[in-house]
Amino acid sequence: MENNSIQKDLLITDGLKIASTTILAVKNGRISEAINDVATMEIQKEGFGINFEQAIVLFLLYYHKGLTQKAIAENLDKDSPSITRLIDILEEAEMLERRNDPIDRRAKQIYLTKVGEKIVPDLVRISQKAFSIVFEGVPAEEIKMMQTILCKMLENAEAYKKNNAL
Repeated sequence: MENNSIQKDLLITDGLKIASTTILAVKNGRISEAINDVATMEIQKEGFGINFEQAIVLFLLYYHKGLTQKAIAENLDKDSPSITRLIDILEEAEMLERRNDPIDRRAKQIYLTKVGEKIVPDLVRISQKAFSIVFEGVPAEEIKMMQTILCKMLENAEAYKKNNAL
């Protein structure tokens, strides 16, 4: 029955019929990209030579010191090559460093350097400003509702993937 309600809820865009749920998925991707862009612009406007995605890695390590690359990838829902590239860039900028894991010699733990530790509070402030820009005019209760809905959608997708793995 739910499929019927989706079929009835079609939007016409340039003569093309598109389900509103498809539009939502596309818009969600654009919103995520726009937030990243605004945050990166604000970070770079203040003279930091990194982007928002790199800042998020710094935030995670600020609060969870000594994570492995695998743990960072899992926490940020990124693949391993993407995290390796982000860590390489931040290590080259002397914002973090890799150290041998005392338990697993094959793994490396990632720590912020003094430079990385020093800039995180500024990056948090700048990111909060960017989010204020993006969410301007959106009431707090609507933001909370949106978070609840998006979390439920993610739960549904993850459960489906787990139960229907090939």
